[in-house]
Amino acid sequence: MATIERHFRDRGEIDEEKIYEDLLKNDRGLSLYHTLPVDVQSREKIFSLNSIRGIWSYLKEKGSSPS
Repeated sequence: MATIERHFRDRGEIDEEKIYEDLLKNDRGLSLYHTLPVDVQSREKIFSLNSIRGIWSYLKEKGSSPS
């Protein structure tokens, strides 16, 4: 959530791929992602991008205006 909020404040427009790459690089919970089979990575990316979009929408709805 903090990573997405930071991108939201800094950019104002969603860049799902950039946020996703940031999460893969910096989130310890995703540290083993690259060891997963390719088909599982693909599925998990879809779930992650959907989550990013959902959190972004939540931030917009709650009125957290980007800078």
